[in-house]
Amino acid sequence: MGSYLKQTNPDNLESSVLPSANLELISPAGQTDINLKNPKIPLRFGRAVKFPFSVKLALALSLLSVGVATTSIFWLQSSIQRNLLKNQAKQLKEIGIKGASSFSSKDIAEIKNLAAQINSQSLKLSQQQINSGTEQVDLPGLSKEVHDKIAASKSYQNLARKLGEITNESRRDDSSDIYLKASYLISTIPEFPDLTLVKILASDKGYRYETAETKVTNDFIGYYYSPPSKSIRAAFDGQPKVDTQFYYEYNNKKDAYISTAVPLKDDTGKVVAVLNLDVDVSSIAIEVDSLKWTCLQIIGSSLFISLLAASLISNWLVKPIRKLYQASEKIRNHNFDVAVEVKSNDEFQQLAEAFNAMVAEVSRYTNNLESLVEVRTDQLNKAKNELETDIEKGQKLQRNFLPNPILTVPNWEICAAFEPAKKVAGDFYDVFPLPNGSIGLVIADVCDKGVGAAMFMGLFRSFIRLFSGGTNFKFSEREATDSTVGMEVEFDLYQRQALQAIEITNNYISEEHGETGMFATMFFGVLNPETGLLTYINGGHESPLIINASGIKTALKSTGPAVGMMPNMKFKIQQVQLEPGDILFGYTDGLTDARSPNKEFFTEKRVLSLLNQPYSSASELLERMKTDVFTHIDCAPQFDDITLLAVRRKIPGTS
Repeated sequence: MGSYLKQTNPDNLESSVLPSANLELISPAGQTDINLKNPKIPLRFGRAVKFPFSVKLALALSLLSVGVATTSIFWLQSSIQRNLLKNQAKQLKEIGIKGASSFSSKDIAEIKNLAAQINSQSLKLSQQQINSGTEQVDLPGLSKEVHDKIAASKSYQNLARKLGEITNESRRDDSSDIYLKASYLISTIPEFPDLTLVKILASDKGYRYETAETKVTNDFIGYYYSPPSKSIRAAFDGQPKVDTQFYYEYNNKKDAYISTAVPLKDDTGKVVAVLNLDVDVSSIAIEVDSLKWTCLQIIGSSLFISLLAASLISNWLVKPIRKLYQASEKIRNHNFDVAVEVKSNDEFQQLAEAFNAMVAEVSRYTNNLESLVEVRTDQLNKAKNELETDIEKGQKLQRNFLPNPILTVPNWEICAAFEPAKKVAGDFYDVFPLPNGSIGLVIADVCDKGVGAAMFMGLFRSFIRLFSGGTNFKFSEREATDSTVGMEVEFDLYQRQALQAIEITNNYISEEHGETGMFATMFFGVLNPETGLLTYINGGHESPLIINASGIKTALKSTGPAVGMMPNMKFKIQQVQLEPGDILFGYTDGLTDARSPNKEFFTEKRVLSLLNQPYSSASELLERMKTDVFTHIDCAPQFDDITLLAVRRKIPGTS
């Protein structure tokens, strides 16, 4: 009797497996990086351990073989244990049924009375005792006085004697393998119908041996008891039951036993108590434990042997893969003179043959490609050199279109700046004399940039020069006067004639080259150097500004559309007077659209702010404007062509 620790039943063993690891091939940047040479497994402590494929394969094979061996060995051990206990359990059940039948109706009545007497005089348990009662048996249910009184009664001694006879009978029977350890009676407790706790009514302790003298006391009469096995619970349901598992006495791993429980019923068939018999199976338990250790030794030996065998097998299996890897490393270093030799008469040999064929094909393709690339590179370099030569010629030609040196006019200061975004540009300026002594002033911006814009720049420049200096043209009808800035003046015939070049150029470009979509914004002015009168057309260009010592004086706004967009467009002529000290400043949109490294524009507002400052000369104005805009651009690429033109009428008596 007592409280018991349950041994794990080999039938209920659950196989344990190693926790699976999530493998990820990672690069230093943190992104997925397939590295066949050094696969790495991230560990929790941040270090990377290398596991060659051969080691992984060897581990897998060894674990598989050890797993199969372990399962087989534990199945064998479980089968042996079941077979050892099977015969004992059968005999124990027969002894229990035979012992239960030895109780007469009178004995059953005495058991009823004993149970009622014990239950009526039982000590009440606290909740803490109830909770602890499921783990230990030292929970007396009677006072010492009541305990001693019941133990001395004839009815109890009669029951204890019968239990002793059942125990001693098994020990006298030499034909039986059963050696009963103890016999006792158990009854239910009304407060615990779920059989969490039961009561011990009587045991054979005082009559366990034939020669034993009658004992007056018994330590377990009326004790609360937590049934350790399912057989006791089944017996209270009316069915005799025998255990097939080992049970050990509480805190004692040496004495093992199995139990059988047989119901004792009254004449009505009601279960009055349960006869519980414990049989000593310590020798069997020792044999099973010894077998268990033998199994563990076999498993350990098989693990070592399987690791050794698996390592040899995996190295043999991985050898072709190593050859393929070494060959692929050479190919990665552009060495195609490799061949993998594998003679295994299996898929690895087929893979090696396919690999060799692929390498040969790649080698041929690479050699052909390198030859083609070399030839094509030579062709491209030659074409590039020719193109650069042509562009340099075009650049020189475009530079020749610009006035150099710039025209010198008495009492006037004329200067310009030209900064193309590329080698050739679409911007241009021009300063040229006209037959009547006037000066032609042009600043223009051809749409787009690069070679195409540069070609049309030459065309625009040539047409303006050609048609502004001719006299034998038929002009369109025009009013005798046009409104100007703050005054009404009559246009000189030659001024009108010179400015007619805008209409002629516009019609030619739009009619002959309209499909190209090329046009130019253009300011063309005819300056009378004697009077300072400027007659002009502004074809959609940024408004040139007239400044004096006080700042911006006026803006020469657009008088017509861009030149070359549509034929037969009308361009209005305007006039303005340049007084001594006045500066005419013209520019292209590359100035205001200049961008800094932060993508900030130079802006028209900044241009106007600079123009509102005093300047003593046109060159000073241009230098200040150039310095500011290129400081703004800094290291950023130049976005567009930048062209500046400044014309100053000198004050008499000054340089």
